[in-house]
Amino acid sequence: MSEKHEHEGKHFTERIAAELIFKTYVAAPPIDDTTLPAKVYQIHEAGGGLPPKVRYPTNLNSLNSSEYSNHIRFHVRRMVRSALSTLERNGCATRESFELWHIHNMDIHRDEQTYPKILGKGSQEVYLYYYRAYRENAVLKKINPVWKVGYGKVLWHCKIGETHDQDTATRVKQQIGVSPEKPIIALIIGTDDSRRLEKMIKDILKFWDRQIKDAQGTEWFMTSPVEVESIYDFLQ
Repeated sequence: MSEKHEHEGKHFTERIAAELIFKTYVAAPPIDDTTLPAKVYQIHEAGGGLPPKVRYPTNLNSLNSSEYSNHIRFHVRRMVRSALSTLERNGCATRESFELWHIHNMDIHRDEQTYPKILGKGSQEVYLYYYRAYRENAVLKKINPVWKVGYGKVLWHCKIGETHDQDTATRVKQQIGVSPEKPIIALIIGTDDSRRLEKMIKDILKFWDRQIKDAQGTEWFMTSPVEVESIYDFLQ
């Protein structure tokens, strides 16, 4: 590798394996998991990485070089397979066949194709909308890498409001005026008492200290459509 390996001097782990797989093979043709462990470990070694720190046999000193290498390869394969499972679980890998895997970037806006998500029933509505820029900025600032935690746990600035005398689309249009970016209306919750439901949702978020204190108005919170939907489900 031309640049210094950030894991130089560190023992090979599942986390390092997942990171190297994602960085090396993202958007590449499908990779064969039968040869992947050796390739990933070779990258790790070339950058000054150390063997996996595992429990070796008590008679380690009695192992010949071939037996020692086999022992290392066994644990490397186990860690790489576990890393692939982590990547798959977080939406960064897809098994194409029994042996082939595709490593891919996640489209953080993919769920927007299903928005707005309609929940509940009633003549009034509670809604949540946000701007794409807020979501993208939150992903960039996230401490944990996407391949490890996915996008499900990312929170960003979302506006929660209610309307009891008109539909959500009309209400939101009135609020944004001539905004340079079109808002994403993610949730519309039908109810017979929008003010009460809105207050209950906001009270929970305030209890979690999620209200954006310096925002214009009092309806912006650090949350996500997935989280607010889970709050609504809890309230039901």
